[in-house]
Amino acid sequence: MKLAGMPDSPAARQAILVSGLMMAWQVAAKTTRGSLFLAVFPVTAIPPAVGGAAVCAIVAALFTAKLLQRYSPFKLIPLFFLLGAALHGVEWILLPSFPRPVTAFIYIHILALGPLMLSGFW
Repeated sequence: MKLAGMPDSPAARQAILVSGLMMAWQVAAKTTRGSLFLAVFPVTAIPPAVGGAAVCAIVAALFTAKLLQRYSPFKLIPLFFLLGAALHGVEWILLPSFPRPVTAFIYIHILALGPLMLSGFW
């Protein structure tokens, strides 16, 4: 079945599917991040959390830029997605035992590493 505006190329259709899945992950991750954070920390903790995550994002972006100069995005970005998935698994396992530190780590993980993975895809 041919849809209007849909490319004929299998690679293009795959890219559309993957980009849609990435956007769905980002929306779900941000929602979960905010919900978990507010369940564990008071609202007044949001500004320091955003500031700390922003510093981590800057450091991660600089480090990633160096890595991307050395290796191609074709090799690195899939590894970043695997690392992100592994971190989600570890976070899920540790969250019941250590809710505050894991929630803080999830906040940084989503805010600092999520944009790197998504922008690296494009």
